[in-house]
Amino acid sequence: MTDLLEALHAPLLEEVAGLELAPEGLRGQLDLRYGLLSFQIDHEEDAETLRVSVRLPPPVAAGHEFLIWCLSLNAQSWEAKFGLDESGFLLVHADLPASTDGDIELLRDDITDCIDSIAELIDDSLCGYLLDRRLGTPAQLERWSTEPD
Repeated sequence: MTDLLEALHAPLLEEVAGLELAPEGLRGQLDLRYGLLSFQIDHEEDAETLRVSVRLPPPVAAGHEFLIWCLSLNAQSWEAKFGLDESGFLLVHADLPASTDGDIELLRDDITDCIDSIAELIDDSLCGYLLDRRLGTPAQLERWSTEPD
């Protein structure tokens, strides 16, 4: 846990209900069209960056077309990006510059914007892609088709 994450916890609680301060960083949940997802905020002190991210299992049977779609979407998105983590999970993330002497209120606003961008990328783009290609369980496909974009 870094001092910056500890300093951000209280201001972020005003914007993000249920945000927890854990030894690994800040952790919370997003109730999205995709489903209930955990997100995390990690601080890399040496690089002076924050990463806001959500990990998802990659869609079964999506293949190379899905990876090409992710790369093309990354080229269009300014804030949130798709990637893979070290375990092979789909990582939807946004990175922010975060020096320890920066303005906490501005950083809080940037983090909430990143959370919103990640949620939008998952709910609008990813759910639409998976629904169009029928890449989900019957329950997921039902939820994605009945909940508004």
